Amino acid sequence: MTGFTLVEILVVIGILSILAAVLAPVLTAAKLSAKKTTSLSNLSQMGRAFLLYAVDADDRVAHGIPLTWDKFRYAVPDDLLVIALTAPVVEPLVRPYGLTPGILQAPNDPGFDEFHPTPSYFEAYGTSYGLRRRATLEAIPLTHYDEPSNEPFAWEIGRYYDRVDDPKMAKVNVLFFDFSTRYVTRVFLFNAMSGQE
Repeated sequence: MTGFTLVEILVVIGILSILAAVLAPVLTAAKLSAKKTTSLSNLSQMGRAFLLYAVDADDRVAHGIPLTWDKFRYAVPDDLLVIALTAPVVEPLVRPYGLTPGILQAPNDPGFDEFHPTPSYFEAYGTSYGLRRRATLEAIPLTHYDEPSNEPFAWEIGRYYDRVDDPKMAKVNVLFFDFSTRYVTRVFLFNAMSGQE
């Protein structure tokens, strides 16, 4: 007799389904970790592009309005409104320094599909990352902050990588003014910005 018995086939199927159940969470975690790393890499490349721009611009941040605020120029604080209405969009100014559209799309910003009926931030605004609008509108010098390693410059917007009960404790990738990147909680991001846009 050369065939398999029904019991042998059921045992193999049972073993395979147990392996699949054990490996599924591990593979999901690995996929999310890869997306976080890709996003940190995007922010790091964005930081290098802005740093190269600053070298050519007397060590100042590129002057203009971030893409995420281009459609909402009237929503900026009153003291920035006059600048915002006439400022160019920042990201195209930095493109010659290596800020490509591919860098501006975060891997966790998927866009339209059956699970996400709204457009991605990249589809809606041309970027998946927010920039500190006061810094770009005022073209502040890189030496403006006393602790640049704790002052956020750019961060990933949109969907987050971790599922937590309190959305404020969700983590986000952030580029700081010293051009380092870290994965921090939203609470840290908001507290670090402390109402300074």
